[in-house]
Amino acid sequence: MIVVLADDFSGAAEAAGVACRHGLSAEVQSTFVPCDADCVVVDTNSRSLSSGEASDRVSQVALQVCQARPQFIYKKVDSVLRGHVASEVLAIAKVLGKERVMIVNANPSHGRTVVNGCLKINGVPIDQTSFAHDPEHPRRSCSVSTLLASVEPLGMTIPVENACTPADLESIANHAGEQTLLCGAADFFATILSVRFGLAVRRPFSPLIFERRMMLACGSTVGSLSRVGGLSKSGQRSLDHWFGPQSPEILVIDVSYAQVEPAMLSERMNAGAVVGLVATQAAGQSAHQDRMWMIAEVVRQQVAMRSVDQLLVEGGRTASTVVAACQWTRFSVDACYGDGIVGMTPRDDSAIELVVKPGSYAWPPHHSRHSLVDTAAATLAKAVISALLLIVWLMSRTTVASELDIATFQILETHCNHCHGLVDEDPAGELSLAKFNSRRSVLSQRSTWKRVLEVVEGHEMPPAEDDSLNEVDRRTLVDWTKGVLAEPDFGDRTRTGKPTLRRLTRLEYNNSVRDLLGLRTDVFLFAERLPFGKTYFNPVTASMPSSFAVSTREYGAKYPVFLPSAGLPADSRADHGFSNRGDAQNISAVQLQQYI
Repeated sequence: MIVVLADDFSGAAEAAGVACRHGLSAEVQSTFVPCDADCVVVDTNSRSLSSGEASDRVSQVALQVCQARPQFIYKKVDSVLRGHVASEVLAIAKVLGKERVMIVNANPSHGRTVVNGCLKINGVPIDQTSFAHDPEHPRRSCSVSTLLASVEPLGMTIPVENACTPADLESIANHAGEQTLLCGAADFFATILSVRFGLAVRRPFSPLIFERRMMLACGSTVGSLSRVGGLSKSGQRSLDHWFGPQSPEILVIDVSYAQVEPAMLSERMNAGAVVGLVATQAAGQSAHQDRMWMIAEVVRQQVAMRSVDQLLVEGGRTASTVVAACQWTRFSVDACYGDGIVGMTPRDDSAIELVVKPGSYAWPPHHSRHSLVDTAAATLAKAVISALLLIVWLMSRTTVASELDIATFQILETHCNHCHGLVDEDPAGELSLAKFNSRRSVLSQRSTWKRVLEVVEGHEMPPAEDDSLNEVDRRTLVDWTKGVLAEPDFGDRTRTGKPTLRRLTRLEYNNSVRDLLGLRTDVFLFAERLPFGKTYFNPVTASMPSSFAVSTREYGAKYPVFLPSAGLPADSRADHGFSNRGDAQNISAVQLQQYI
């Protein structure tokens, strides 16, 4: 079991989505409970706590996780370092007994990079973006060391790695030691799954389908409903940039102003409208938290009335508050609709789908079932049209080839056959061209036409005293001959008898499975396997060290593999030690049973 600790719900969902796309069963929990899932992501909901409270909470969760003895523990941090990152990381490292910590918050897939200690979004320092005005954690500096130190004084140096590309992340993951607590964003977690566990992306993004009663809760200041602005008096707004031209009715309600009637919302959703909830104003000192609870209360009412089939939530704080209001604690991850956009089902209410995304991420195109059918029909129509165009093109090619054949044989008749067209008598140069009247006849004597090509292209024929062949006709004849001779010779096949039947050797079988499943390690142990590694090259600096050590391994010593308890018997060897010669391969009953 792999366990990930995240400080807010959208971050937890994002990490679970990464695990899901890599073929792992994933579960998101607000309270850690050991289960059968391959990956468990725990939302500690500690981003908005004080530094001391966040440290205490993650310490308790880390202790519970340790008692379950997971295979690997990863600390998910915000890509822009919001929250009490340093306090939480040091608290977890202390519980786990880790000697070092490493933070890799870069998310290249979303343009979030760290260059010389400067955090940038699409090349712009973060303190010059909308994150500078975050209501809880404003990013007023682009220096990662300043962002960490601004939260609390650090008792030790926590390195934040520079990274701009996926190759940078892979290099960092390869160099990380076992006694290092690895912390980072979603991209680095995906890299860890690839480098350490040999897992490749196996599930594509699913289309986000709208065909049920849907509610969108947006508490993020940079969310999609926050960007709509200027709501009409009726509160309706068509989000064409999301739903497309056939947008359903969008009823956007600012719950900080409007008196929400639960029955009215239920009725509108049953009629096909999409209800969006925002809260722009709130009184009191904790105004941001009050806005979250306003939205969460409306959601809770509709969930209790069984009026919602699909609940979309923007922002980690909003998601945590909604989940707490609905008293959901465990979620099974079902689909991933885009980077960080994850669909899951509450264990306590399987009738509803919860879709969560970080507030700063964009929604993918939202489809109705009808639009997907229309898209499939359009795709089929395009395929049919392409096939028809291909047929027409092939027919035109055949027609052009036939016309070119006629033109070429006319050139032969005019300029060559008066000397080389004699069938019954001895032709000049013992070469008669009169019997060639089709491509098939030319292909039947390729060697003859290779001679023709050489002498015509070399201006040896026709002879100088009878050089009536102009350059245009000569080029036509040469190009045509080259084209015909380039066609495959299906008649030149040698009968060598039946081929020897051979099977995959155990090394070939191992390599085939590795390629099919995208593994980074062997499937099972090979006693003769030499140690190998590619960590001496650093793509960040694009250089190799002046010296490096090459490890050795005792014959038969164990090393990390995918199935350490599995394996195949050794192959018999032919002359000179080859094991892949079919005439020398045999298969015993033991080998057959192991292969099966």
